[in-house]
Amino acid sequence: MAMRRYTRNLIGALLVLGASLASAQMTGLGGTFPRLEPEDLRRMQEAARAGLDGAAEGTRRSWENPETRARGEVELLRSFRRDGRSCRLVLHRLVLSGQEPWVFRSTLCRTPEGGWQVLEQERPHPSVPELHD
Repeated sequence: MAMRRYTRNLIGALLVLGASLASAQMTGLGGTFPRLEPEDLRRMQEAARAGLDGAAEGTRRSWENPETRARGEVELLRSFRRDGRSCRLVLHRLVLSGQEPWVFRSTLCRTPEGGWQVLEQERPHPSVPELHD
């Protein structure tokens, strides 16, 4: 039950970015993903959107939710073209209250409608993040 909620929350976060393939990418996750509250997701999504459009490689967008003590960072690792589409490789770092830090990467490409579609989603794993203020 808990894993379904975690996966559903992450899928919801990616759908806001226009990730029509998110459910297919997340179906085989397995393991445990950190619990994200709705406001944590909203803040993570906002940072991710800001880091996709017109940002330079290496740009980092931080987010924080003082109520849950969750914080994170979204970093644009690389911009590139794939099959004529503008794409981004993004690194997500999460630090949630009472849990180990998590990190995962996503590859997103621009859709003809102007949104972002997740093409590849790395399995989230515990890591020591390098969060910058």
